[in-house]
Amino acid sequence: RFTSAHELGHAIMHPESNGMHRDRALDGGPIKSKRNKIEKEADEFAKFYLMPRNLVIRRFESIFNTQDFKLDENTAFALDPSNKEKLLSKNISTRDISRILAKTEYYNGRYISSLAKQFEVSIEAMAIRLEELELIT
Repeated sequence: RFTSAHELGHAIMHPESNGMHRDRALDGGPIKSKRNKIEKEADEFAKFYLMPRNLVIRRFESIFNTQDFKLDENTAFALDPSNKEKLLSKNISTRDISRILAKTEYYNGRYISSLAKQFEVSIEAMAIRLEELELIT
């Protein structure tokens, strides 16, 4: 879905490019140079199209009861009562927390559809969006 929305962004914003661009090198590996402006614009279009700010915030708040999630004793227990010590370890990064929240299907004693599933995007795409929206502290 993200790739399709990215390509739709090209079609809408960059019709002059005729859709001719490469996201991978000829050998199938990643392109080593920086992504150009039109690729970044197409990514932004896909992000806004698939994960609109207000909707993501509303759904995040309805699940986690906050717009400013902080991992602490209570939230770690709400995420995983049997494994809260691991969640509270010092080695966990903001991206790790974002990924956990993007894919969580259980919170505070209730089962839910994960944010990634609700928006039909990858866990990584949703994790990045949660960080951009500053929903995790």
